[in-house]
Amino acid sequence: MNEILGEGRFYIKTEHGDAELLFRIEGNKMTIYKTFTPVEERHKGLAKSLVEFAYEFAKRNNYIVIDECEFAASFDNKKDNSSPS
Repeated sequence: MNEILGEGRFYIKTEHGDAELLFRIEGNKMTIYKTFTPVEERHKGLAKSLVEFAYEFAKRNNYIVIDECEFAASFDNKKDNSSPS
C-alpha cells in the first residue's frame, strides 16, 4: 500500500466561491485529480491559471505529474510538463 504524503489544493478566490485544483503527492508523483470553477466564473481562464501554476510547482519540486483530471490532462497534451527536467 502506498502512503499518501500529502493532499493539496491551489485556489483563486472569487466573489462566487473558490476556483480550485486538488492534488495529492505520493513519493515523486503529483496527481492532479480535480479542478473546479464556479459557474459564474467559467471561461475567464482561472482553471487554466491553476493548472499552469500546478505544473510549475511540480517542475520546481521535481514531481512527475499524473493527470486524473480531464481538464488538466488537456494541457498535458499541449505541452510536455509531465516529467521533471
